[in-house]
Amino acid sequence: MKESEIHDEMDVLLRDSMTAPPPALPTKFAQQVTRHVRSRRLSQGRRRVLRLYTLAAFVVVLVIMRSQEIEWYLIGVSVVATATVGGLIRAWLR
Repeated sequence: MKESEIHDEMDVLLRDSMTAPPPALPTKFAQQVTRHVRSRRLSQGRRRVLRLYTLAAFVVVLVIMRSQEIEWYLIGVSVVATATVGGLIRAWLR
């Protein structure tokens, strides 16, 4: 097959794909995805793992910030601000 024939075939394929109607999702697709995503709840064990991870991350942040000689009140302000934003986001998502 010659190079010009390959280009001609590609041109035909491209023209066909440009004139074809775009694919469409089912009309209830967004509702189905939303229902599936929102129906997920963490089990008790997974919530416990998430809490332990949060606590460990908090301790690591405290140790690192203290090792950088950051004052305790600045550490407190940053932790409280982060917790407040996290709580607001959680409340907003519910």
